[in-house]
Amino acid sequence: MAIDSTPVSTVSSGLETATVQLPSDTLDFLRHEAEKRGVSTGDMVRIALGTQKFLLEAVDSGAKLQFKGKDRTLDVSI
Repeated sequence: MAIDSTPVSTVSSGLETATVQLPSDTLDFLRHEAEKRGVSTGDMVRIALGTQKFLLEAVDSGAKLQFKGKDRTLDVSI
């Protein structure tokens, strides 16, 4: 994933604009999930980044991440 290095512009809502280049399969996934949830692709990016930020802050504070499945539990690192 490449991020455009040009300065971001501020939108009136307090949000800033940035250009992100994504692989086509990632963009397809983003659009599909946004449509499924009834939100914009920008909203999906904000949701994903918010989740990543939350998880990183939790791990940085000493939390461990695990996925508990039907038959096993997996430790996860990010």
